[in-house]
Amino acid sequence: MMMGKVIAPYRGMRTDLPLPSVVETVGTWWFCLACTEIGFFYVHRLFHSPTFYARIHKKHHEYTAPVALASTYCTMPEHALSNLMPIILGLVVLGSHWSLIVMYFCDLEIGTLCTHSGYNIPYCHRSLTHDYHHYSFNENFGPLGILDALHGTSKNFNRIMKEAQARHDGDYNKASQEVLGQLAQWEVEKEERERKAIYGEN
Repeated sequence: MMMGKVIAPYRGMRTDLPLPSVVETVGTWWFCLACTEIGFFYVHRLFHSPTFYARIHKKHHEYTAPVALASTYCTMPEHALSNLMPIILGLVVLGSHWSLIVMYFCDLEIGTLCTHSGYNIPYCHRSLTHDYHHYSFNENFGPLGILDALHGTSKNFNRIMKEAQARHDGDYNKASQEVLGQLAQWEVEKEERERKAIYGEN
């Protein structure tokens, strides 16, 4: 954000009064949200390719069951290109007021912490969607799920959730708990297989 404060005058981004109107604030938020969904989805998916995964993105996936403080645990190239660039792009294109830069960065950081928290906090991003990404590696790339739906990269997750909801009479929270338990069990089984492979056990 300090970098934005330095860049703001050169881009014609205001830092003084009056503060932006409600219309400008809401419009900026939606535009930046679209930039974040598009930019993060495609960069994130690119970082899962064999060319970039080991060198750039693997560090973030060291946490298979992420916690909030690990939300930005990643390499510098990933942080710059995946986490920051999509956000900054939208704000710079619009020449947003400094207060909107602060607002959007804070909103995004809270959303990122919630997504990696392991808790489904009301009116925030649901963590289970991203937990499943950390398990499967090839699903749920985007923050909103719009481009995942468009590209078919959330099919397995949606199917698993739909089946779980059917078993719980449509109760999303109970279905989420079941799927979360399933992910934890799969992770334990995976670690056990890896341990046996390392130590040559049957």
